[in-house]
Amino acid sequence: MTEWLTYSASDFIPFSRGIYRRLFELYNARYWPAVAIGLGVGLAALRLCGGRGCSRPGLLMAALGCCWIWIAWAFFSAAYAELNWAGPYVGGAFALNGLLLLAASASARPRPPSTGRDIGDPIGYGLLVAGVVLWPAALLAFGRDWRGLELFGTSPEPTVLATFGLLLLLRPRGVWAPALIPGLWSLLAAVTLRVIDEPLWPVLPAGAAAFVAVLVSRVLRRRRSTRIETNS
Repeated sequence: MTEWLTYSASDFIPFSRGIYRRLFELYNARYWPAVAIGLGVGLAALRLCGGRGCSRPGLLMAALGCCWIWIAWAFFSAAYAELNWAGPYVGGAFALNGLLLLAASASARPRPPSTGRDIGDPIGYGLLVAGVVLWPAALLAFGRDWRGLELFGTSPEPTVLATFGLLLLLRPRGVWAPALIPGLWSLLAAVTLRVIDEPLWPVLPAGAAAFVAVLVSRVLRRRRSTRIETNS
């Protein structure tokens, strides 16, 4: 039993940063039409969730669910599985979350323009921008070849960041359910990226923490409003 204490996180990650980056180059080249479509969905989400409120929330949530299912199959169960035996299992979790997002699309309602009282709206939009635009831009700044960029809709990390943002903006019922797997993956991915010395490893847990903080603040604000209405 004490032998387990001698292991570190690097013992469970059987690839280097160079191999990981090469994986995305091959993945993007093989599935480039899907990569273009996924990026288009992300840009459309930025447009639809602008300052005038979030229109077409059901369509956005359904498209997001399809992106998760695609990543489950094409990335984790096929490409990533060649590097890590856990790939198919992670793919199963991503597929489950895609189904949860598809189910949540039925309860998503149009969001009116923000009144400025809910800080969750700008934080949500910021996370969406981070996933669609800033993550690949930061990879370029840190020397990643453009052919191996991780992009929204087809790569897990930017899609997880943007998912946090869209969940805050669209506010589906039972929002915690489709947020659990993204939260867990944020921690696992941060460990993986830290071990292989990818500099963006703190971004995912920071995004998850911001997401949880906003949800908790919303719950507390609703309870306070309900208490005030009851007392009055």
